[in-house]
Amino acid sequence: ANIDSAYALAIIQPLAGLSLSGGVRHDEHSQFGGATTLGANANYSPNAGATNFRLSYGEGFKAPSLYQLYDAFSGNAALRPERSKSYDIGIDQSLADGRALISLTAFLRNTTDQINYDNATFTYGNIDRTRAKGVEATLALKPVDALNVTASYSYIDARDRTGRPAFDGKRLPRRAEQAVSLSADYDWSFGLSTGATLTLVGDSFDDFANNVPLDGYALAAIRASFPVGPNFEITGRVDNLFEADYATAFNYGTYGRAAYGGVRARF
Repeated sequence: ANIDSAYALAIIQPLAGLSLSGGVRHDEHSQFGGATTLGANANYSPNAGATNFRLSYGEGFKAPSLYQLYDAFSGNAALRPERSKSYDIGIDQSLADGRALISLTAFLRNTTDQINYDNATFTYGNIDRTRAKGVEATLALKPVDALNVTASYSYIDARDRTGRPAFDGKRLPRRAEQAVSLSADYDWSFGLSTGATLTLVGDSFDDFANNVPLDGYALAAIRASFPVGPNFEITGRVDNLFEADYATAFNYGTYGRAAYGGVRARF
């Protein structure tokens, strides 16, 4: 399969504090033909960046991968490309001389022929119509120069809109409605950087009929890095610190506690 793409972007600033951008992209796929998608954004700040209002619109095109089409076990050669239209509106507010930032975003996405893996049939298929809407909120704090704290919350209502009596209006598989993340990073005076993240994910379902529940879970992770000379840095992290037993898909295993270490070089 081959895909050729061309993209053009225009950005204008018609007045102080206002930025407008628009883009067009054309993809020509050897199996699925051509698709032209559009995107547009508007950002306005009335006070030199302390407050920022955001609007955006975007269209998406995604051709099935070769694995999704032709894998001997789960592939489906009849898959259709996925297309979407997305809208969002948001505001960012800086407080306390930049030491606090509050962001709030509301979004809506309509998708046709969404590509999905079905655990009931063990194959990929298309969902004719889906809709996802929700809100995301973020609070970033810098109480002192060395400390950064970020908290985020998301609510996503993702539903089947195909009109099928058994599934219409049901939540899409493996998409939790609510998620919360809290992270903190501290830079010590002798060069060491440390951080931790706690992620909470709500309940979801594994099937279209919403009969197979997936329990929510909590994951903790820690990380650290330390420079060695001007060009090298030793890094390490531990994921799933408390060995939570959880699943993102029914009967699919996930890692317990996992530790990683490495060296980063800059030249």
